[in-house]
Amino acid sequence: MYVGSRLVIPRHGNIREELYGLAHDVLGHFGFEKSYGSLKDSYYWPNMRKDLEDAYIPSCEACQQNKSKTHKPTGPLHPNPVPDGRFESIAIDFRMVPSHTNITAEQFAVLFFNNWYCEHGLPKDIFSDRDKLFVSKH
Repeated sequence: MYVGSRLVIPRHGNIREELYGLAHDVLGHFGFEKSYGSLKDSYYWPNMRKDLEDAYIPSCEACQQNKSKTHKPTGPLHPNPVPDGRFESIAIDFRMVPSHTNITAEQFAVLFFNNWYCEHGLPKDIFSDRDKLFVSKH
């Protein structure tokens, strides 16, 4: 059975996994695009692309051991000190008050002033979730 010019591969045994192995392992552990590119013109089965990208390649042991990470390593975790009094140390999150996700730093400062500072005063420590709003240079 064919879909266009592509052979339909049934869900029988481990035929699909063997084709993934040929496309990925034997051809040199290339990433998803090259592995999928070697299969897509000749074969078809439902969820072929998704299964390759989300299951087969991420579970490839050789790739996990040999490929370098694409993100910076995380720093060491340091526990926050226990504050001496109420509201001396706070953690800022956008669940504090209803707001849009695209507010500016200035708009956030107004929200903080109106909803926190006026009632509780200025805390000694403020912890954030490293949102782009808090770590941006602009």
